[in-house]
Amino acid sequence: MRLRRPGPGVRARRPPALTRYRIGNFFSGNPNSQQQVYILAQQKIQAAAQQSPLLAEAQKNTEGMLDGMLTSLGFQHVTVTFGGSPAS
Repeated sequence: MRLRRPGPGVRARRPPALTRYRIGNFFSGNPNSQQQVYILAQQKIQAAAQQSPLLAEAQKNTEGMLDGMLTSLGFQHVTVTFGGSPAS
């Protein structure tokens, strides 16, 4: 997903009342619409997270931190295992 900021001098902000009115109209016709929006948003966020290198980097950093901390406390062998699918 890409977001673009408007250039200088461009106003892309809607009045809050208009935004609330449009969102209210969107959800008022179908009570399941809000749930569908949440499901779609969750799917998009999950897809973006799976394509991001942040998970692998976070796991590497966490493993290094735990290894260093536990070794300094006297543990001789430290094995860190993450649940779910392993990061590549």
